[in-house]
Amino acid sequence: MNTADIDHLLQDAARRWNAWQPTPPPLAEAVTRAQTSRRRSKSTWLAIAASVIVVIAIATIPVLRSLSTDRHSTHAAASRPSDSTIAKLSQIARTAAVANGDPHVTAEAVRTTYLLAEKAILGGDRSFLTPDNAPVWIIQIHGTFNCAGCSRPPGSHVVIKGTIITLIEDAAAFMPHDFTIGDQAHDLTALGTVVRLSP
Repeated sequence: MNTADIDHLLQDAARRWNAWQPTPPPLAEAVTRAQTSRRRSKSTWLAIAASVIVVIAIATIPVLRSLSTDRHSTHAAASRPSDSTIAKLSQIARTAAVANGDPHVTAEAVRTTYLLAEKAILGGDRSFLTPDNAPVWIIQIHGTFNCAGCSRPPGSHVVIKGTIITLIEDAAAFMPHDFTIGDQAHDLTALGTVVRLSP
């Protein structure tokens, strides 16, 4: 095969290649197709993103419910003292009531800090020997009391009487911090969860 034959074959192949190329669409049609494709692509991605968000939200609901349930359960468990603690507080209330002349009383208690207890019961007249953040129990006893052993002015024989005894007890050792007797009951619900005792 000579050079002329090779040139002839190459020219023939070029003509066939040109014949296979598709005719391009008009410019306006091409622009319209591109814009339509772009809009469809954007809508598709938006739909996919929305679906993903919905799936994540649905999957999160049980987790949030679980966390909420755990939180409420933990709070309830923390605010409810043990049976032994309630029994100990009831014993303290019964002893104080009997010692002051009334064995038939009702009582309640609330756990708080020493600083808040003193502010609520004594208006802030507190002992500096006890840390402000020390945990304490306030025990409030309702009955008819005569406190023969209460302090009074020298030479006075007046017996201190009242319908309310209030005790502030150390929450760990159950040792007394303060004792008051009077006729004014205090709103213990402002300090926390109130526990009913059985003195």
